[in-house]
Amino acid sequence: TVVPPRSYSGEVKIMINGTEFTDFTFGYEIVDIQVSTIAGSTGGFTNGNGTNAQFRFPYDIALDAQGILYVADNDNDVIRKINLDGEVTTLAGSTDGFADGNGVNAQFDFPSALATDNAGNIYVADTRNFKIRKITPSGVVSTLAGSTLGFADGDGSDAKFSVMEGITV
Repeated sequence: TVVPPRSYSGEVKIMINGTEFTDFTFGYEIVDIQVSTIAGSTGGFTNGNGTNAQFRFPYDIALDAQGILYVADNDNDVIRKINLDGEVTTLAGSTDGFADGNGVNAQFDFPSALATDNAGNIYVADTRNFKIRKITPSGVVSTLAGSTLGFADGDGSDAKFSVMEGITV
């Protein structure tokens, strides 16, 4: 079928083995879309509720099964959590660098992509550390794979990554 560009309704032509059928019509429904701010205002680093919170280059988001939103706050080198009431807290990370650990004792460098699993874990593409990291629901950060810049399949630190900008579970 071919629909003319910028068309909202009209006739549809269907060709099957050289036979043209034209007894079909289509129509697009224009939906009124509402956009609202969940959290954040100006650039910076502030935990808080709704627009009282600040982010610096929020690069990716992931939603868990409970409706909690996680944000890779890229330039702040942290992973932020937005609860159902819009309260923003820092789940993990502090300053740029590399360290496994609990909560703010962990360090990231340019976290760029997030994914969640059914157990509530968050997976992070820690881009400038060239590593895939895991954060447990309690905020414990560990390294699953990666070491230095490069390309290599392998287990754990034998694996090498380059520019990671996506991750999925």
